[in-house]
Amino acid sequence: MRLELGPGVDAQIAALARRQHGVLSTAQLQAVGVAQRAVSYRVAAGRLHRLHHGVHAVGHPVLTAHGRWMAAVLAGGRGAVLSHAAAGALWELHSSAATVIDVTVRRSGRARRPGLRLHRPRTLPSHEVTVHVGIPVTTPARTILDLAATLQTRPLERLLDQAENARLTDVACLVALARARPGHRGASRLLATLSRAMPPARPAPAAGSRRASSPCAERTASRSRRSTRTSRAGCATSCSSPRGSWWRSTAGPGTEAGAPSRTIATATRPSCGPATGRCGSPTRSSNTRHTRSRRH
Repeated sequence: MRLELGPGVDAQIAALARRQHGVLSTAQLQAVGVAQRAVSYRVAAGRLHRLHHGVHAVGHPVLTAHGRWMAAVLAGGRGAVLSHAAAGALWELHSSAATVIDVTVRRSGRARRPGLRLHRPRTLPSHEVTVHVGIPVTTPARTILDLAATLQTRPLERLLDQAENARLTDVACLVALARARPGHRGASRLLATLSRAMPPARPAPAAGSRRASSPCAERTASRSRRSTRTSRAGCATSCSSPRGSWWRSTAGPGTEAGAPSRTIATATRPSCGPATGRCGSPTRSSNTRHTRSRRH
């Protein structure tokens, strides 16, 4: 058996490593023609560096955070995704200095992996996972739901604040996801945090009122009749609905004492803003941009 492989194989290994932040699995090496004996030879020669069982760094063992996260997902096996605190850090929602990386795996498989905290949820539908910067990871909405199980109220509010600022998800998606997972430990805590921040409902107009409807209200009514669709953020909701979100008052950096900053609440007033292209990803219409430019 040849231990030195041709330049074509090396090029495939290098290309795969570039896509995966410098790491790859033994199964991936074997798929491009590197037998187990050749893998051992490359490890001994310092061309591969073992990170986890069946996972290696290519060329050198110094990895970025993305490389460590990708290696953890590969170590979790087929169907594994980054989740919980590690997913929050990947989405830049929640900083984490943890040396143990959270990975959600299938319910079967090894009970433990050194350096990994394995999670085996009862269910993790495909629409609650995605790929971000090449790394399989839970969606922002699912990540928030998972973190809500362990975060205290103030850190959870800051997490929601960051999610809204980054436009990763919205209140409608979070509420729908939490209600669809009543057995999840984070569901009740997330709903409670959202409900505490809800502004009071506005009274309905009196029956027989002759007040003319505004163009905004007419457009709102038209959009609210659109059918519900399933979003990539992991919830089924009317993502084109004008019911968006804005955020409750909490003092934060750059705000005056007692001045409003942004934590989460459910919108109850109609909005003439552009429809969202998907849950948590509002698209800005040309009319909105034109209006803002005229204000300047």
